Amino acid sequence: MGMRKTFLPVAIGVILITLFLTACSTTGTGRAVDVKLLENAAPKNSAMRVFRFDGENTVSRIVFDNEWEKRVIDAVNSLQLTTAEETVLSEWTEPCYGIAITDKDGMSIWLTYSNGLWIEKGGALYRGELDMSTFFEEAASLKKTLEDVFESGIYMPNAAILAKHSIRYCRKETGEEVTEKDGISLHFVSFDGKRVTVEYENTSDKEYTYGTYFCLQKKIDGTWYMIPVALSNYVFPDIAYILPSGESRQEVCDMTLYGDLEDGYYRIVKENLYAEFGIGTDH
Repeated sequence: MGMRKTFLPVAIGVILITLFLTACSTTGTGRAVDVKLLENAAPKNSAMRVFRFDGENTVSRIVFDNEWEKRVIDAVNSLQLTTAEETVLSEWTEPCYGIAITDKDGMSIWLTYSNGLWIEKGGALYRGELDMSTFFEEAASLKKTLEDVFESGIYMPNAAILAKHSIRYCRKETGEEVTEKDGISLHFVSFDGKRVTVEYENTSDKEYTYGTYFCLQKKIDGTWYMIPVALSNYVFPDIAYILPSGESRQEVCDMTLYGDLEDGYYRIVKENLYAEFGIGTDH
């Protein structure tokens, strides 16, 4: 009996330690998955766009070279990937890199990469090491590459995901927007969780012409920032509306363009006019 009382706790302890170490190993390293991040990429149908964000500016290079695109696609698809948890995004660092290309159905593929961590458009996270800096530098030497430079990381692939962890993926605004100018004003009407309704009012003696485009800004630490969109294939219709003198008209802005919005103070900006509203606030 004495031996049983001594042996069983030891055996149980060994089992518990083994289970604990196994659980820690699974959580720390992730689960191996058979995923090819660019499996459906269609280089024949589109150019590939590669990005680099250094924490201040984003360099975008559009590459029109099928053979080079295929090399990048093969390198990404050859990665041995493991899953990663969303908490690792708090450790995201710059410089980071991005890839954008369309798939066989004409839909955009967005990938963002930093220090062995990949983000897919839908938010899935994987680990897999790749020397993206070399591919990015190669893109600059190709004959048909076009290059642009943008302030902040707002135009990086998956910026909407990264913006929830770092303000660097939003763009600080200049403060030139107003609620009224030359007899034209914009007012907030309502927000139903998916759509914001605003109203133009024309008290001038002239017609006012405006379009469908709008952007969304958020107040962060007392400063307004433009926040990045979450949808890759959204296109604003190229339509011009005319608002006669003395009339008003309501317009609906689709917030699904920005994904799930966190609580805070926001404003819709159209034609340098803004209408402010709050989510989860008293405003």
